[in-house]
Amino acid sequence: MAQKDYRELQLTSTQLALIFIAILALGVVIFLLGVSVGKKQAVLTAQQSIEANLPTETLQPPPGERAPATKEKERPTPAKTQLPSSSAKTKTTTPKSVAPPVKKSSFPTPSSRKSKTPPTPKPSSVARKSGYYVQVGAYSNRNSARILAEKLRAQGYPAVVLEPFPTDRRPLYRVRVGAYATRAEALRIKDKLARATGRKKTDYFIVQD
Repeated sequence: MAQKDYRELQLTSTQLALIFIAILALGVVIFLLGVSVGKKQAVLTAQQSIEANLPTETLQPPPGERAPATKEKERPTPAKTQLPSSSAKTKTTTPKSVAPPVKKSSFPTPSSRKSKTPPTPKPSSVARKSGYYVQVGAYSNRNSARILAEKLRAQGYPAVVLEPFPTDRRPLYRVRVGAYATRAEALRIKDKLARATGRKKTDYFIVQD
């Protein structure tokens, strides 16, 4: 018998490393393919389940395309009108002419006009009287002058607010106390006001009008 020859294949470490890397890459590719196929399968099953759960909508034809049979059913049967008999015609009478109601005039009578007339507002500035005054202030604001005058009136002084004079460079509302018949009386009131308010006597001065 002939002897069989056996050959021994020797692989270097580089060749073994390449073979191992090729096997590893093949395994990774197979794994990724399986993952992608699994994802697609999951998406398909989810879509199928959603479509199965959706309610089925019944399509109804538009109102203009309904079957003529239904239109005929919906048409109401015309009611029979009964013609009035001759006796009913004779009994009908013409309506009596009714006079329209007399509308009350909305214009008030003279008596109601008198009762409804609003009271005339009191002027904010009192007419000046001839005599001697004690001027206690002059303000460019009318409201400030009015407040001071009301405060003095509450204390018993006859305070008045005068309108701005035509000669004023800027409008001034003057607050004065008076009028008094004599200058001596006006001086006495000026001293009394200075003591009551705690101000100097020179802050107030006498004016003759």
